[in-house]
Amino acid sequence: MKKITIICLFSLIGCNSAQAALEILADDDLSAVNGRAGITLEIQQEALQNSNSSLNKQKQAVTIDELVWQSAGDGSKATFKNIGIGQAEGGPSTLTSKVRMDVSALEGLILDIEQSKRRLTVDGIYLGDNFDRSFGGLITDYQLDGTVKISAGSPGIKLRGKLGIKDSSIRYLDAYTSEEGERRSHDLLLQGITFSASTTDAPDSFANWRVAEDANGDFVSLDLNKINTSLTIQDIYNDPYDADLGEDRFSESYGALEARLEFDGSLVVRSGGVSPDSGINFNPTLATNCAGGLKGDCLTAASKDDNKNQIFWWDGGIDTGQKLGLANYFGKLTVPEGITLDLMKGAPGTQDYILVAYENLNLRFGVEDIFIGSSSKSLGEVFGQFTFNDTNTITGETNTSSIPYNSLKLYAGGAEGDSGITADLSWNMSDGNLRYADDVQDKGAYVWFAGLASYGTGTAAIDVVRRDSAYDINASPTSNLTSGIRLALTDLSGAWRLRGISVQTDADALPDYANLQGGTEFLYLLRLYQAFEFEDWDMNVFLDGGGFQGEGITMNVDSVITNSRGGLFLNYDPEEGSRCFNGCGIWSDGMDIQSSIRNATLDIEGGVTDFVFMDSDGTIERPEREALYFRSNVFGHKSISGIHLGSADSLTDANSFGQLALTEHQNMNVAISTGGDPERGDQGVTIFLSNELLPAGGSYIDYRGTLNNEGDDASLAKVNTLKWTPDKDNEEGYLELFGVSTPDGALTNTLNLDVAENSAGDQGFAINLLTEFNELRIDSINIGSQPLVNEAVIYNMRIQSNIVATPF
Repeated sequence: MKKITIICLFSLIGCNSAQAALEILADDDLSAVNGRAGITLEIQQEALQNSNSSLNKQKQAVTIDELVWQSAGDGSKATFKNIGIGQAEGGPSTLTSKVRMDVSALEGLILDIEQSKRRLTVDGIYLGDNFDRSFGGLITDYQLDGTVKISAGSPGIKLRGKLGIKDSSIRYLDAYTSEEGERRSHDLLLQGITFSASTTDAPDSFANWRVAEDANGDFVSLDLNKINTSLTIQDIYNDPYDADLGEDRFSESYGALEARLEFDGSLVVRSGGVSPDSGINFNPTLATNCAGGLKGDCLTAASKDDNKNQIFWWDGGIDTGQKLGLANYFGKLTVPEGITLDLMKGAPGTQDYILVAYENLNLRFGVEDIFIGSSSKSLGEVFGQFTFNDTNTITGETNTSSIPYNSLKLYAGGAEGDSGITADLSWNMSDGNLRYADDVQDKGAYVWFAGLASYGTGTAAIDVVRRDSAYDINASPTSNLTSGIRLALTDLSGAWRLRGISVQTDADALPDYANLQGGTEFLYLLRLYQAFEFEDWDMNVFLDGGGFQGEGITMNVDSVITNSRGGLFLNYDPEEGSRCFNGCGIWSDGMDIQSSIRNATLDIEGGVTDFVFMDSDGTIERPEREALYFRSNVFGHKSISGIHLGSADSLTDANSFGQLALTEHQNMNVAISTGGDPERGDQGVTIFLSNELLPAGGSYIDYRGTLNNEGDDASLAKVNTLKWTPDKDNEEGYLELFGVSTPDGALTNTLNLDVAENSAGDQGFAINLLTEFNELRIDSINIGSQPLVNEAVIYNMRIQSNIVATPF
């Protein structure tokens, strides 16, 4: 049933259906009447129909069995099945929409929009004629309201006002068929959503929609000037609905999100994708808080303290939990040739797919302040500049294919069941730079991590999964014994590299590659190589709600990398005399790495006293700080066929130091706090690393599916071991440290990163490191199969290191 009521407020005539004739009103009667301008449209729809969705049983007012987007030419099609609009959970069965219309000489047509809460359902999204695999479904409860002002543009239509949704939720449905043949789903629920987009009171704040023509043909353009957006998500839950019990079974929340953004830019849409005869081309140019505005370089922020742009992740409820905040962020995105979207037919025997691709993309993004908890002290400013295109600066190759290096092929269905998302990835970042400054106003110095580049290909799959038991710490990586969001990465191959570090005072210039310095080797403390190449990388990542205490994030990871190599102390300068150049340094070649992270948690905590500082008198301080805290149990194995000194393209046995094999089993914690060493001004960022090396013992199933016990191959058992074999042709000739552990506590490092001057007055990348442990035990030191030392123990060690890296 549909009911439309139009109230004519201009009219002075009664609408009584029993009235037979019109009567003239006297002047005295007219003077008592108050007139109002405008029209109100009220639409009421009754949600009386049974749902056409197998995953949503709420009553519907509108149902659509199929909505099909058919690509032109020989392309594929996308089908949206069982669409419904109806009663929301806890909402009214009568869906009401009101639009009050008025006309203003200054503001044009004014529409005040108000809706009652309702539910939109999409059972599944499919590609081509394959209805056995789906991208998943969607259920969203929402309530729309706002005011839109429409006037003539120059040319086009100018839009102003505010429009948003409130009291909303989004549920993603990763559907599957149960053993009983029923259609069910594992879900991801975003709850308590509020979103709005609005213009400001400034006369140049508006959105302008127009249709125009240029040398490339017709296009639609949306020009955006000073648009404000805000988003709040109160809770994020994993898989809350239990179909067997018929009730919600909420996990711990992942936390809450808040975001505000003001931006300018444009979006141009025209026909033609990778193939000119089909597809769509989207060309965005967007900027936010950039010095110089939309036409500037956006190397610095226009406003550094007004908090118009901010993102908060709350560990706990908004305003009640601890937060990680990004304040006064800025950035710019340009895609010169646009982003193409095509529906593509797969080769015979393969699935159809959605192709998203771009030839060139330039991104600049920075954050003026990063806050942890309620602390008013910032981690500092971070900025990044990244260029993606068809020129591979690592290999020197240029793409000759019709499909750009940077592309994404999306397939229906994930790694599990018949729903989810699978993507073939291809990327090429030709150039990138990261900048950090701890206190720009006082020092005016920036640390640049310069000359970033990366390329690669692989496959990623995303699913929402649930298991009846917790993640088994001894489980095989191929068994999925956890609930949450599963990200499966397979057949990744590619590389990354970092040219070096530079310190400079000019924030409005990118780093000078000819003035690089040391310091990149300290990335290895965070398990990162300066350069890394990999031929085959497989990984499973499981994310679930809940941290170490209450809300937060829980993570389980299994990773297997084969035939890789990593480099440290690398010099990428061009040839200069007899110096080591062009990627020369220390390389670990022929690496196989298997690692597992179990029951890792990410939280924001207050009152953390793990950070250790020592003053000039040797006095130890452990100040209380708020920190981003990561806890984990880690075990795995790394084998290196050769450690070389030289360039990556000339690694031979002649410049090899031999083979190296390492196994690990430890509890590893990482905490990050604002502020640094109190002795040096308490500025910068401080990182606490704790490695509790566990004693030998236990068993687990390795990545090959083999059960390993204490008495099995030591290179794969749960034990901390380092084994060096100088001659790869003599496997019995090795030096081994077996059973390394820290029985009384852990080996800890407090690392403070800063910008400081050395003794000569030169500014550089400063690292202050305090290392300590109570007891470090080695069960045995072996030469070949013969023990050299049965037990070695080092007690109570503390080492203080201060390093300032400058160019040479």
